[in-house]
Amino acid sequence: MKEIPFKVSARAARLIGAENIANAESAVIELIKNSYDADAETCLVYFEHVFNEIPSFFTKQEFEYLCVAPAFNDFSLHFKTLPENLYEIEIILTEEDIKLGVTKDELHESIIDWLSNICRIWIVDDGHGMNEKTIEDNWMTIGTNNKEKSPVTKKFKRIKSGAKGLGRFALDKLGALSSVYICPDLEYYQLNKENSTMEWYNKWESFLEEGKTLDNVKARLGYGALDRLFHLNYLPNEIFINELDFKFENHGVIICCDYNKENWHKERQKRLSDSLETLIPPTDKDNFSLFFVSNKFSDLNKKVSSAVNTNYDYKVNARLSDDHSIIIEIDRNEFEVSEFPEEFYESEKFKNLDTSVEDFKKGVQVHKLTLKNLFPKIDEFESIGSLSLSFYFSKQGNPAKVDLDKFMYKSFDLSTRKSWAETFGGLRIFRDNFRVRPYGEPGSAKDWLGLGDRAASSPAGIGNSDGGWRVRPNQISGVVNISRVKNPKLADKSSREGIQENDEFAQFKSVIVKIIEIFENDRAEIGAELKAIYDRKNADALKEEQANTLSKQLLKGANSGNRNTSTEETTPEQDNLKLLASQYEKKKEQLEELMEEQKILRSLATIGTISSSFSHDLKLLHGKLIKRFIPVQKVLELNHRYSIDNNLQFTEGLHDSLERVEMFKNQDSSMKDWINFSLLGVKKDKRRRRKVYFEQYFKQLKKVWAKKFEDRDVDFDIDEISHESALKCFEIDLDCIFNNLVVNSVEAFSQKDAPPTRIIKIEIKSSDNDIIIFYSDSGPGLSKDIINPQRIFQCFFTTKVNEHSGEDEGTGIGMWMVKSTINEYRGSTKLLLDKSGFGLEIKIPKNI
Repeated sequence: MKEIPFKVSARAARLIGAENIANAESAVIELIKNSYDADAETCLVYFEHVFNEIPSFFTKQEFEYLCVAPAFNDFSLHFKTLPENLYEIEIILTEEDIKLGVTKDELHESIIDWLSNICRIWIVDDGHGMNEKTIEDNWMTIGTNNKEKSPVTKKFKRIKSGAKGLGRFALDKLGALSSVYICPDLEYYQLNKENSTMEWYNKWESFLEEGKTLDNVKARLGYGALDRLFHLNYLPNEIFINELDFKFENHGVIICCDYNKENWHKERQKRLSDSLETLIPPTDKDNFSLFFVSNKFSDLNKKVSSAVNTNYDYKVNARLSDDHSIIIEIDRNEFEVSEFPEEFYESEKFKNLDTSVEDFKKGVQVHKLTLKNLFPKIDEFESIGSLSLSFYFSKQGNPAKVDLDKFMYKSFDLSTRKSWAETFGGLRIFRDNFRVRPYGEPGSAKDWLGLGDRAASSPAGIGNSDGGWRVRPNQISGVVNISRVKNPKLADKSSREGIQENDEFAQFKSVIVKIIEIFENDRAEIGAELKAIYDRKNADALKEEQANTLSKQLLKGANSGNRNTSTEETTPEQDNLKLLASQYEKKKEQLEELMEEQKILRSLATIGTISSSFSHDLKLLHGKLIKRFIPVQKVLELNHRYSIDNNLQFTEGLHDSLERVEMFKNQDSSMKDWINFSLLGVKKDKRRRRKVYFEQYFKQLKKVWAKKFEDRDVDFDIDEISHESALKCFEIDLDCIFNNLVVNSVEAFSQKDAPPTRIIKIEIKSSDNDIIIFYSDSGPGLSKDIINPQRIFQCFFTTKVNEHSGEDEGTGIGMWMVKSTINEYRGSTKLLLDKSGFGLEIKIPKNI
């Protein structure tokens, strides 16, 4: 058996390369990356419109250049030869033109447009260039891995941005003919001074010849003249006539992409120029300067630099180190802190910020955390290397006057903010100082973290006392910096447009979202306390009470007047007041009905969280239920025939089948228990306010959970409860509290660090004024990595995350509903942190 080699057609190789470069703009960026990887200090992108001004006559050289340009055949008829090897435009109408009604003016305009759009794209740098060996072994080898083997540059110690070895196909995107002039850095390559420059040429159409394989495609390489002024020798002189004052060292690479394939009109060049600004992260890089020049649109000429945002509400800088320690610096610029009242600094919300009054007034707070603090239930994210995050939060609308008073916002220039958001909005990713597209760009990629969905699921404002405020994607702008060396698993897609969607990328996103949550909680704590202070000062409750009293008085007077036989007439004003009072009372009744509906919805939400704890059982049952009767049916049929043939009543196979049927019955019983449990929460008697006796209630609760406790080997221990111990309440509220607590305990018992003994204990005590319930379990308890344990009562706070991706799996509403329900009964909660496992003290007034 002989061995035969694979062959790659030249056409396929070109298509692979073209697929890896999404568009012409991306091609320019790829070539800039190559300059950066070559330790260049200066890089220039230059658009040379060959016929910036349309001449009256064309020289022989200009005409020969046009003869090989794309679309020349469409216009060749209209060039007239003159003496002395000159050419001019002369419009000739063909019979087809006349038939179609085409005029000479229209044809002349088409030719002028074609000539005006012909341009060369130059990418110039003063990097270390290439020697002949590098050209042959690396530049001419498609898919080379030299940047993976040597990821750090020699001179400036930059992390090389490329890795796939396909960047040279960017030339194909930009022009039909590529000319590359190379002057190697003699010191870098340890060359003799006699070495001259090299010239490399390639026509990309040669890849498309029928039947041609890749090894038969040849580029041309030759030596140019030895010249001390490399860039001046090869570049057009006009390139240096500007006010940008760029300078090149006497080595590097000059790339000329001729016969452009796309129309580079002014708007497109401006988009590229602007996108180069977003290519540069907002940090100073003194050793790499990027310039953009156009000979036709000189107003676009500039040194490319990233803008600095000074019009923001919050600025957050975070750095994750290799040891998974995190430093987060929050710079608050949103509030007029000097106007904050003293009571703000005495509040629980301020204490939650974990800072001093003096430091708070300075506006900057530093959090020193670990990855474990952000993900207490995950042992380690091995694939996440060091990274940094810097972002701005900016409101994108003018606050209402009441909000200005309530939250004491600073004034700001909205138009400047909107302009910044249009250019720099979104959170962008940079790998080794170069932009990874499309993250942060308009469209779905702008919200690659799913911030919009988070905000939609938690639409609370910053004044919400329970927290839960979430930033909107249009309010945030910034950069995430990663490194190919530190984060090797965050690799590009083959198209170079984005990072591969794997577990590592999901973990990476989860880390970023958790850091953003630190900022969200900071702003929400401040906003909630400011709103509370505002509400107290405006005495809304007193006004509502006064309105209630007035309404009752008016209605009482109206009713007594109806019973009075007097014929005394009422005035229209009195009638209007009575009507207003009547409607007010109806609205109050409607509000009370809505609150009752809210209780039912809360109960249903509790059922949803409980369903999560049953989900594992249901998934196992799902596959079994579909096929559960197939093996029974087959065995019964076989044994039935065998029994008839041999006159037998029972067989071993029939006995096994009966055991299988019994097992199916047990499985159906589990499903029945779950359905009954779900329906139990919305029974009518649970929605009536009545006296609920705790002894009976907890016995019923134990019965409902009995099957689950048996399956999970959980002991539900109810301390002796007085027969008279009771509370006038809605039973669904008790279900909301204790079902959520039990769900958390049962799930905690399944954790890796949970002790083998599984006990849930209920104790009830009574004081003169309160009923005190102690709930505890023997699980692992709250993680010590949760810095502020009180956060478990905040809406959407959860420690239940996917161990692979780090994405939240818990709803984050269970403990919030527990706290909210207890608050409705004017009760209080206290975490018992001084004991093993989880413990909670619930105190509810008797007379409510």
